[in-house]
Amino acid sequence: MKLSLKLLILISIVITLLFSIGSNIIIHRSFDFALEQIIMKYQREHINFRIFFETLNNYNVQIESDADESPVLNSGEVIGSIITFGVYQQNSEEIFSSLEADDEILFINQLIAKKEGYLIKNNNTRSLLGIVTQAHLNGEDVYIITVNDISEIYVERTEQYQQMILITLMLIAVTIISVSIILRKITAPLNVLTTASQEIAGGAYNKRTEINSKDEIGILSDNFDKMAQAVEEKIQSLEQEICAREDFVSNFSHELKTPMTSIMGYADMLRSYESDPETQIKAANYIYEESKQLNILSLKLMELMSLSEGHIEQISVDAQSLKINTSDDIVKQQFESATIIADKLLIQKVLSNLINNSKNAGANEIAVSGEIKDGNYIISVTDNGCGISEEEIQKITQPFYQTDKVRSKKSSGFGLGLALCEKILFAHGTKLKIESIPNRYTCMKFELKLNI
Repeated sequence: MKLSLKLLILISIVITLLFSIGSNIIIHRSFDFALEQIIMKYQREHINFRIFFETLNNYNVQIESDADESPVLNSGEVIGSIITFGVYQQNSEEIFSSLEADDEILFINQLIAKKEGYLIKNNNTRSLLGIVTQAHLNGEDVYIITVNDISEIYVERTEQYQQMILITLMLIAVTIISVSIILRKITAPLNVLTTASQEIAGGAYNKRTEINSKDEIGILSDNFDKMAQAVEEKIQSLEQEICAREDFVSNFSHELKTPMTSIMGYADMLRSYESDPETQIKAANYIYEESKQLNILSLKLMELMSLSEGHIEQISVDAQSLKINTSDDIVKQQFESATIIADKLLIQKVLSNLINNSKNAGANEIAVSGEIKDGNYIISVTDNGCGISEEEIQKITQPFYQTDKVRSKKSSGFGLGLALCEKILFAHGTKLKIESIPNRYTCMKFELKLNI
């Protein structure tokens, strides 16, 4: 069952119940008030009748049972709207009465048993109000009884209930129509969210709801779009990571293939053919140099793996102690005095790799500096080498990526230096920021935490 249908049923039931309960309370209170007023009215008429009766008794007026001759029986027209009345002895024997119907006679007996007060009798045809009080007649106690028809108030209540049922049915119809229109408008954004979620689940990660409103649905839509954006970025990140791994395997295989082919070739030559000493020495040297390169490669990979899986220990370090021991005049180092939180040897490894990269880029001026800025310690390595293009900046920290394959081969590089720097800095909670203009300069910098 759809949410809109559930809400429609729930709202219709709630409105119907509230209206029905409220209407019943109003009708009930209105009826009680009207009934109380009628009872008070007939009680006053009953008292007037009793006073009239006692007055006749005080003047010794003859009480006769003949309705045409008795002044008591004719008093109903004088007193008010009393329908029937009578006077009875304590043993329920009638002195005189205008009551004739059997049900009224039974009602009279119930009133006599009550002695004082009133009773209401309801049957299928009418409703009667009976009032009884005691009086004196010729020195004896008697019961004066008056009976009135109050069916009109009960009929009116029945009509009110019928009107309430009719109005309730009309209210239900109006509620269903109105709520349906409102819910259709309210749930329209939810349908958009549903469609968007289905499309995203189908692979359209760039889908957005673009619902502009300031209510809860607008907030939900905004959060949904943010979630979709995060999912899209995560998918792109995973795709890039997969591509990076594939490139890593490809580059690693390539880096191994060339020296291994050479080593196998020279080794097979030494094993299979007799050659002069000079050729043997040349072959042995080549095997040695290529093996040394493979050893360096394995050590670099081990460093990368250890940084990926392990945890470094960061302690308080004097920034001045980060200076690299070098005799090259092209390297100028200037560090502002400060105490930082870092692994000294790993940071020096980063600086050493950055300086070597600058040398490989053909720089003849390399400036290494450290300064306090915005609550952090900023370290930068700036050179005047060949620079890096914007496109290559995005890839340069990937393992085995080399901007100049030929130059890297000459410098015994594998494209792992910046990848290692990135891993070290990531372990320190920071990252390498690269700024460069080709053929002009390159600046690589990162920030470390101060020990305050």
